[in-house]
Amino acid sequence: MTTAKVLPLTSGPTLADAAAAFLNRRDLDGDTLRSYRQTLTRLCTELGRGVLLTDLTAEQTAAVFATAWGTRPPVPGTATAPRCAPSPPGPRAGA
Repeated sequence: MTTAKVLPLTSGPTLADAAAAFLNRRDLDGDTLRSYRQTLTRLCTELGRGVLLTDLTAEQTAAVFATAWGTRPPVPGTATAPRCAPSPPGPRAGA
């Protein structure tokens, strides 16, 4: 009986390739694009621009974010900030 070897991928899209493709979007405003660029640059710097996407793990990515931002709360008004619940129906104050 022959046993098959599992070989790691040695080519494919890298983190830098994916970051560049993602940032080459036309549907984002300048501030959003700048924020994404900063975050993806941090990932590329910490994890390596040439790392294959297939070799990245969620744990590695989370570790970069934890190191950079720790447990600081999200900035209000950003996509990661918790949304306020809508006010319950009823009379408004001063009405």
